[in-house]
Amino acid sequence: MGAYRYAAQHWRPWVGLMVTIYIADISWTPDDEEYWWAVNIAGYDNGWKGRPAYYQLSWMERYIDDTFVPARDPGDPEAAIVEPLPPREPCVSHAREHGGLGAEFTSEDTGIAEVR
Repeated sequence: MGAYRYAAQHWRPWVGLMVTIYIADISWTPDDEEYWWAVNIAGYDNGWKGRPAYYQLSWMERYIDDTFVPARDPGDPEAAIVEPLPPREPCVSHAREHGGLGAEFTSEDTGIAEVR
């Protein structure tokens, strides 16, 4: 969190975006090196489990453009709500434009594009 605060104090506004990686791939296990870098625990079977860094980052103060958003109170029940987004459908138009992933694209009767 110190890096974000330092950037906000010393480099804002010309540093417009800083990101924290990694959200764990569901298939990672403790045997994978990346598992230990993630801000959450990998896997579907355990539900969503953030590590302390995830929550600390989500609670900290931040700037959105020129708007300052104060830190959230970790004791507030809403501060701990995590609702992951549902999986997204592949962006077929983008994949077509960029040659896909070596895949062929078709449109079924459902109107939903498939990636094969």
